[in-house]
Amino acid sequence: MDGGASGANCIARPAVDVFPLATPEGPNAVRTLSFALFSLASAAPLAAQADILGFDFRNDRTFRSTTSSFVDDYTPLASVAIDFFALDLNATATRLYAISTAPNRVFTIDMTTGLLSSPGPIVTGIFNGGPNGIVTGLTASPDGQTWWLSRAAGSFTDIHSGDVETGIFTFVRRVDGETLIDIAMDSEGNLFGLSSSNDRLVRIPTGPGSVTVVGPVNYPVEFAQGMDFDWDDDTLYATLYSGGGVGAFATLDTNSGIATIVEPTTSLDAEMEMAVVTFVDVDVGETYCDAIPNSTATTGSLTGFGSPRIADGSVELTAAQLPLNSFGYFLCSRVSGFVANPGGSQGNLCLAGSIGRYVGPGEIKSSGLAGSFSLDVSAGSLPQPTGPISAVSGETWYFQAWHRDGVGGAPTSNFTRGLSIEFL
Repeated sequence: MDGGASGANCIARPAVDVFPLATPEGPNAVRTLSFALFSLASAAPLAAQADILGFDFRNDRTFRSTTSSFVDDYTPLASVAIDFFALDLNATATRLYAISTAPNRVFTIDMTTGLLSSPGPIVTGIFNGGPNGIVTGLTASPDGQTWWLSRAAGSFTDIHSGDVETGIFTFVRRVDGETLIDIAMDSEGNLFGLSSSNDRLVRIPTGPGSVTVVGPVNYPVEFAQGMDFDWDDDTLYATLYSGGGVGAFATLDTNSGIATIVEPTTSLDAEMEMAVVTFVDVDVGETYCDAIPNSTATTGSLTGFGSPRIADGSVELTAAQLPLNSFGYFLCSRVSGFVANPGGSQGNLCLAGSIGRYVGPGEIKSSGLAGSFSLDVSAGSLPQPTGPISAVSGETWYFQAWHRDGVGGAPTSNFTRGLSIEFL
């Protein structure tokens, strides 16, 4: 981090094979920034606006902004006394995680207020020989489960994968000759790193293969930087910084590496780590409640796919492992429960309270030849006996599927397992 008026420490380009954990820029430092050498042309019109959340090292505060008008929309949120060089949202963009510098501890940051949570777990498994270095980057995988972390230590950077909830990470590979100051993963699972030692973008295989140089960014990358993809169109955005408060909001070309400046950020006098508020659909919900095997000798399953955020639209429910060509529909309630063999059914009802039924036009389904059926359900319109209602943020709803069945030639019915979803 740039040693500005706050007197904070920084990450600087290493001059030798030693990684400086604190390198004050100093009031007498001289930098000649010949911007004629950089790609300062205005960017082409950008895609739909996305929100940005981040941390300003120079002024020790969290902030909010947007991709369409970064400087005008820049809004400080909360003062934070802990430095974070690694920060990203989870795959559903419902929680913002950050890893502090010393010790390397996981925190969450409130996406509305910018305030820190209570300290989380210490990160383990990230020291794979050599100097200790420092955690410089964190990025979520679109699989909704894996996290990737970079630890820079002089002339190399180690890449680890793991889980921010537990803090447990495992060494994956070493990137020699590069001080990666941040990493970011696109919606297809391709991992990129920004090198402050060579001012270039590199592509990092998460499995077998060699690290490849994408190309120079044509911008003097010094101290801490921010970088993240908008998964809606896989645009790679960056908050680039050169020291002395001089910086720019830019896009990075993942084919050439070249930075296209969207707008200078020097007027903000800020050095920033950032995350784009974007998400991919992932498996959502937790299964609960035992089911009774149906006539296929298996228990019916229920899964959810989508986003738990109310504003994001719908979640696709899928009931599977059902008898073929069997009619059924979904149920929901704000209360879980347990009733064995309700109404003579072979199964267990895992709901209680006011139970809604998805029996409107097109909502009664057949399992067909696949033995499954699906339905998109909206958190803004959940059926209840008195009419549809909307879920409230932080509220958990419970779902189950009922279906017709036959045992020994006698008609009956059964239920899948239950699925609980916390909407945000």
